[in-house]
Amino acid sequence: MTTVTGRLIGAPHPERMEVTATLVDVTGRRTIGYAAGIPGEVVQDQRIHPDSTGAWSLDLLPNTEITSDAGDTLWCITEGRAPDGTPNRTYIAVPASGSHWIGSIRADLSDAQSGQSAVVYLAGQAGPQGPEGPAGQDGADGAPGADGKSAYEIAVEEGFAGTEAEWLASLVGPKGDTGAQGPPGADGSNADAEAYTDAAITTHTTAPDPHGDRAYADSKLAKASNLADLPSVSTARTNLGLGGAAVLSVGTSAGTVAAGNDPRITGALQATGGTISGNLAVTGNALGMDTPAAHGVAAWCYDPALAVNSTQMSNGTVYLTRVNIAANTSITKIYWWVGGEGFSPVVGQNQVGLYDSAGTLLASTNVDAAISSATLKTTTIPGQTVTAGAFYWVAMVFNASGPPTLTRGSGWTGVGTAVNLGLSASTFRFAMNGTGRTALPASITPSANVATDFAGPWAAVG
Repeated sequence: MTTVTGRLIGAPHPERMEVTATLVDVTGRRTIGYAAGIPGEVVQDQRIHPDSTGAWSLDLLPNTEITSDAGDTLWCITEGRAPDGTPNRTYIAVPASGSHWIGSIRADLSDAQSGQSAVVYLAGQAGPQGPEGPAGQDGADGAPGADGKSAYEIAVEEGFAGTEAEWLASLVGPKGDTGAQGPPGADGSNADAEAYTDAAITTHTTAPDPHGDRAYADSKLAKASNLADLPSVSTARTNLGLGGAAVLSVGTSAGTVAAGNDPRITGALQATGGTISGNLAVTGNALGMDTPAAHGVAAWCYDPALAVNSTQMSNGTVYLTRVNIAANTSITKIYWWVGGEGFSPVVGQNQVGLYDSAGTLLASTNVDAAISSATLKTTTIPGQTVTAGAFYWVAMVFNASGPPTLTRGSGWTGVGTAVNLGLSASTFRFAMNGTGRTALPASITPSANVATDFAGPWAAVG
């Protein structure tokens, strides 16, 4: 065996990624090979998870010790995905021995032909450094750069939560302490006028009726009467817009205004707790998180952003993924995600469909052609009316020389028990139901479900 090493750079959690080594021919197409020194020994794919720093190491059989009907072979190393979803692949020719960094044994595939064979470019030894060339001419001035971000936009990136107006307000500091009192000003020249004004104010404020209208006002609406001298209390109440409740006492019996603990109030959710029964359908981001409705679908098994890994499906196994329906609707689409393409599908034996919770197959569609490319798949089925509060299973079965690798969530030890915690087999979120299948059966027995060892495959309906 020869050791090949590498490192994932830029992944926030590289230990959750999966590095795979797959045997391919010199055109990059997956092939079957045999260990030259062990008759009948088929060369297997290798999988490993990097450590927390992204470093990984694989022990691989040298390509010179592999025989294949396809002729010469290479190893294809897949390290996660690019931002656009494309797998990050590197083709290498593994030497006969030693430990090698992946970049030092890289092989570049080419469309050029030599006879009936593809040309493969392997890394050679570096030649001596040539002499320094003459300095080039200065290039033309570049186009003006894009405007930089505003201070508010930078504050948002640094964690500020709020509007621009709120951010501006946050820049204003608290009010400072009152300053020391200044020295007294110089005396003015109108001291006589001020003395006269002070005397006039005192005379006015101490007079019993300075305007001559206090006796009239007191005869119309005396403050001391507390509205008891109103000609008609009921008319005044009507004019103020007060209803009958304005003259009722608070209580818990008939003819009183209900208090918060009134037994006559039933079915109301109390401020300190309570239970909402039935289904709860929300739109957009009403719960402060991404929901299926915000993405225009009826339901999914979990946010697709959590599908950070993938697993190759086993031929003939029926895989079930549960989706919970929040609102009555009609389902015409099933979404599923191929992370690594399959090849050579058995005609008519690759299907995606929908079962109800009783195990009845509602609809299914052939997906032979869909397994050969890695991307999000949208499969159309005949319209199926689904019920709010109920759950359904998206079902998949594959048969191919190379079955597809589908995206999934966690694959840690014990995940089959964790994701189905508290559920009976007939209500499992992720399960298998039968092997050796060439098509989805017309019905399944939900109580025969067996938990998968990974949270997946990911699926959604809409």
